[in-house]
Amino acid sequence: MGQILAGKKFYYNELQLPGCFQAIGQPVLLSVLKELYMGLLNQLKNLTVYLVFLFFIYFFLFGDEEILNKLGFGLHEEWTRVFDVFIGILLEAIPFILIGVLISSIIQVFFKEEQIKN
Repeated sequence: MGQILAGKKFYYNELQLPGCFQAIGQPVLLSVLKELYMGLLNQLKNLTVYLVFLFFIYFFLFGDEEILNKLGFGLHEEWTRVFDVFIGILLEAIPFILIGVLISSIIQVFFKEEQIKN
């Protein structure tokens, strides 16, 4: 009757809980600790992915080409032009996308489906 937590196997009869936790019960406490641990790992993973994404966006938008080449992320001249055109089109389209989202959310919040159908 063991449970694996953080790479170690805990046996319920070997774990000595402080007096304030003994009313909860060892299996319940270990499952709560496991859920907290897994939640923390999940949040850490999400934060890491988010920071890596921001790192790449920052360096591709504002980074020096020499730094990108040293890190091994440099682009060939053709791909640099493709990326420049992509960023230009994206920046031109963002205001229209935001206006469309704003108008559609106003319609969704303030108008009922029956009003739109009639």
